[in-house]
Amino acid sequence: MSFAGDVKAELSGLPLQANHCRAAELTAIILFGMKEDKSDPETPRFLLKTESIALARRCARLLYAYLRITPAVSVRFNADRGNRLYRVAAEGPAAEKICSLAGKDGTVQKEMLRKACCRRAFLRGAFLAAGSVTDPNSAYHFEIAAGTETLAKEAAALIASFGIEPKVIRRKRYYIAYVKEGANISDLLGYMGANVSLLNMENVRVVREMRGRVNRNVNCETANIGKTIQASVRQTEDIRYIGATIGFSSLPKPLDDMARIRLQYPEASLIELGMLLDPPVGKSGVNHRLRKLSRIADDIRVSKEEQLL
Repeated sequence: MSFAGDVKAELSGLPLQANHCRAAELTAIILFGMKEDKSDPETPRFLLKTESIALARRCARLLYAYLRITPAVSVRFNADRGNRLYRVAAEGPAAEKICSLAGKDGTVQKEMLRKACCRRAFLRGAFLAAGSVTDPNSAYHFEIAAGTETLAKEAAALIASFGIEPKVIRRKRYYIAYVKEGANISDLLGYMGANVSLLNMENVRVVREMRGRVNRNVNCETANIGKTIQASVRQTEDIRYIGATIGFSSLPKPLDDMARIRLQYPEASLIELGMLLDPPVGKSGVNHRLRKLSRIADDIRVSKEEQLL
């Protein structure tokens, strides 16, 4: 089973909460998952089609627990996809109850979401009906799909009420409210009640962050080594040029010593070079002397070029 499937299986197994939370969760499933069949005006009918047995079970439990509706549940095998399609249907007076809960305009009733527990229940229902979350081993992505832009924005507003800023985009026939930051997705799993999935995701996040930190450190050290080598090569070339032109004997003793030590230990760091001098010199002192040697080499080169003109 996928990570999203594990999350939905965990959520569907949670005990049903207080009646007001049942109403919020069921309303979300109706708005985001159930479709009204208007083919027969005299017989209203609501239908949920899903490949998730977890959603089908949760929907049927909530319909009975809150509305005292016993829906018709059936399963069909999809030969083309090789999977099962579950159907939860309610018609007649049962469908009228569902219609009254969903509202005429198919939007969220704000008074239903006044309490934090109801907002969490609604988020859980919306995710069960139309949500997805990627395996944290590969990427961080949480989304809820809606059939209308208004409903997607309301899902985004619900997520924002928890202090998380989602984004809304259009993808083919749907509008998607999504979140991509790992810590925020972990928080959303916790708000919905998927605590086992939350712990599993946190374990993956810790490993990924440690791996990323190690890679950054390695890259940083590699870059520093490269800079050290380039600087050493440049300094060595300058010192050899000085030795071949005016000679080290023309240099002040501190620079003479510095030049000879650098040539003798071309791979040493500035700190190591300082320890080799007598008396020892700090990193900044070594850097200062090497810069002086480079400036002397540049002055000699400029002088040579001027003589040729």
